[in-house]
Amino acid sequence: MRKHLVYVLLSAAMGLSSCLKGPEPDSTPAIQPQGNFAGQFTKIHRNALNNKRDTVKLNIQLKLTGNKYEVINTDERHAASNGAFEYNRQFIVWYDNTITTAANLNLPPYHLHGQFAYHFDGSNFSFSASDYADTVKYVYALKKQ
Repeated sequence: MRKHLVYVLLSAAMGLSSCLKGPEPDSTPAIQPQGNFAGQFTKIHRNALNNKRDTVKLNIQLKLTGNKYEVINTDERHAASNGAFEYNRQFIVWYDNTITTAANLNLPPYHLHGQFAYHFDGSNFSFSASDYADTVKYVYALKKQ
């Protein structure tokens, strides 16, 4: 009898667990950022030795058409770069055509290049990335024009 009860309980548990579902994945496509944007680029550097921070803030303009982008030079400390981009729900990746392999991306002029976590709600467009040592952070906070 005990053996049958164990089988019945196991069958019931398996049957109930098959009825339980996790949340359905969100199939709504991400809003593609397109158009003209303007706002602020911020570079935050944390000195790993003394933990002091220095910050650079620049006004920036960005034009997105299809999968191409162009940074309009509003300050010589940020490159007037251009190239392609791709995105998914969490990340946007910029491929700057103006970068040479010898370019140091941590020094001016800064280039829009690499993978960034992003958020776009149709009007506000923000994206940010940090270096591997977590001592430099790049933040773009833009608004659709």
